[in-house]
Amino acid sequence: MFNMDILSHFNDEYTKPLEPIITYVNNETHILKDYEIVKAVVTFNLALLLLDNEPDKTDMENHVLYGDLYLSMFYITLSKYEAYDILTDVLDISKEIINLKSLYLKDKQLKSIEKTYILFGPILYLRDRFFIDQDIDQVLELIMQNGDFNG
Repeated sequence: MFNMDILSHFNDEYTKPLEPIITYVNNETHILKDYEIVKAVVTFNLALLLLDNEPDKTDMENHVLYGDLYLSMFYITLSKYEAYDILTDVLDISKEIINLKSLYLKDKQLKSIEKTYILFGPILYLRDRFFIDQDIDQVLELIMQNGDFNG
């Protein structure tokens, strides 16, 4: 089971809107293959999202340390399963996301699909590679519609 531990080390203001992703991953019917890899990639995606938010000065050290811990868990898990192709793909996606964020800062106009990709690219990768089912789209759409999460 994928627990909410990753969310417990960050400010609730940022983590609450992401809880539906944890609920989705915990429903085994959504996972089509390689549960541990799914958990690692989702952890990576959530860590990136949470690290994008600036913590209070008193929480800065914990914010960075826990972010590093969760990113390390991603690398360790993918290495353990020798999933180097997935590792490379997800890192390429994260580089692409950084470039898109830069463009967004200049333009301030993004289509909904682009913003969803910027926020959830690694999770969408899991969907596109049939690690998880298409129901993730409804979860991500709900998060985006609620407007609680700006990434």
